[in-house]
Amino acid sequence: MSTEKKRMSKIDNDVSKRLTIDPMVGFPADVVRPNAQFSKPYVADRSNLNVTFHPSSYLNEQPPSIWWDDSEHQAGPLLMRKREPLVDGESLMVLDHQLHDLAVASPMVRVKRMSDGQAGYITLDCLITKTTAEEAIWAADTPSKVRELVEFPSKWGVLHSTNRVGPDEVKSSREYLSAFTKWSMRTQRKSVHPLECGAHSHRIGCWALDENRSRSDRNDVAKLLDSMMKNWACPKVKEVRPGVLTWPYEFDFSMPWGTQLPKPWYAGYANAAMLGSAACAYALTRKKEYKDIALGAFAFLKLPCEEGGALYSVDGFDFIAEYAYRTPPIPNYRVLDGELCSMPYLVNAGMLLDEPEMVSFAFRLNAGFRTSLEMLADPDNAPYFGMDGQAMQPNYMWQLWMCLQLLAAIFKDRSYTNRAKMWRPHIPESFVDEGYPF
Repeated sequence: MSTEKKRMSKIDNDVSKRLTIDPMVGFPADVVRPNAQFSKPYVADRSNLNVTFHPSSYLNEQPPSIWWDDSEHQAGPLLMRKREPLVDGESLMVLDHQLHDLAVASPMVRVKRMSDGQAGYITLDCLITKTTAEEAIWAADTPSKVRELVEFPSKWGVLHSTNRVGPDEVKSSREYLSAFTKWSMRTQRKSVHPLECGAHSHRIGCWALDENRSRSDRNDVAKLLDSMMKNWACPKVKEVRPGVLTWPYEFDFSMPWGTQLPKPWYAGYANAAMLGSAACAYALTRKKEYKDIALGAFAFLKLPCEEGGALYSVDGFDFIAEYAYRTPPIPNYRVLDGELCSMPYLVNAGMLLDEPEMVSFAFRLNAGFRTSLEMLADPDNAPYFGMDGQAMQPNYMWQLWMCLQLLAAIFKDRSYTNRAKMWRPHIPESFVDEGYPF
């Protein structure tokens, strides 16, 4: 090769490098990324994980199935020539860590049917919403004691509460929601914290929707959620864009880094909780207006922060801002607990409303959250609260430890199991004394 050709080749290579589109600014740029080591491609730890299929009323246009190609070892495309519906209680083993793109516009997971050894594919959505994993996916010493407080089998699928729901919590949530009657709203309810309301409503809603709950209990909770929706959630929700709904915080708030949030301000985590609550209210009452409210709340979560919503991205990964403000240009503080706890609300709502886009959105958030888990951790593997390295409040730790296990159970990913084991030593021993299960 001549000297001139070598020179031109070097220029071409250099230009090619320079013209790589930067994922942050969106144009070719030389950007330094000291935290790029944490933005790893998503890979779930689920190889050889045993799961059990359970049918549900969610997403039934097509029978949940296993597909395979009996000629896949031949040259040519891998086609889905064979299909058989999955049977209630059928055992499957996930065969690898990968997602599989078979050019059918739906991510697939490779599995083996244990009854006959047939290998094939199920949809990722089916794995998330219609299977339960072996008990080893839970990090607790006594998984059954944790699960009975946070896991509620229903005709829509297994619902998960981000707060424990024992008898004391059911009583507390009943008392909280009873204040939303018309009489109480006039005399007691001056101000409502959207996240608090969403947490109470969602956890008792999941509890009431359990397939073993009595009709009397379910009807009582339906009335409580109906009052909350009619007397507060519906009249107080704000439409920040056409079809985009959120609930305001009615006080000024000072963030770390000096960020000021003048009232009214909005929060992605709270909106996810209220989305879950509205979905429970819809499932219990079948009132269409509550589904419409839930869809509007979801629209807020999908709307980018700079357009008035709660969504932002880092290196191609999506995140929900617990505190929604204009990112960019203002740097986002990235609150770990809000990122973590928003996902179960979304998956529950997707199943209850028969809206698979919510499940898919939660899965994308899960991929980004995996990067936060790696980055927002101190040398002893305790989680940071946010991007200023502030320590996580110890009293949050049991709930977050439990919610990590929810993600492991929902997304069938041992990475969360392993991280929960790292978090266990950082839960105050007082929680043991108070009877919290471990």
